[in-house]
Amino acid sequence: MGGLETIFLAAMIVFLVYVDMMASPGHLWQVPLLLLIIALTRPEGVIVFVVWFVYRFWTGRSHRHTIIEALVFVIPFSAFILWRWLTYGYPLSNTAYLKLSPSEVSILGAGSYRNPPLI
Repeated sequence: MGGLETIFLAAMIVFLVYVDMMASPGHLWQVPLLLLIIALTRPEGVIVFVVWFVYRFWTGRSHRHTIIEALVFVIPFSAFILWRWLTYGYPLSNTAYLKLSPSEVSILGAGSYRNPPLI
């Protein structure tokens, strides 16, 4: 299977579902940590956080715990995105931009980390 991170991402999502169903309210760090690992594994991993957040509010679980867990995820993930923006000049990795809009200019600029061409 191409893209080894895909297998890891799927395993982490399954583990997230298991931990979320079995977690006690006193362990507010387990689910956000798994969400963070998922979001950092692939750019589209953030969608899992959005689905989890909507699911939590829809099922009527404790809104207070959900917000605390969401903040435990959002703060380090936002710090990562800010670091990436300051270091590379954009929040996603070069490979993500190459997959989204492959062109000769973006392929030639893939090695430059600051101010890459966005064409």
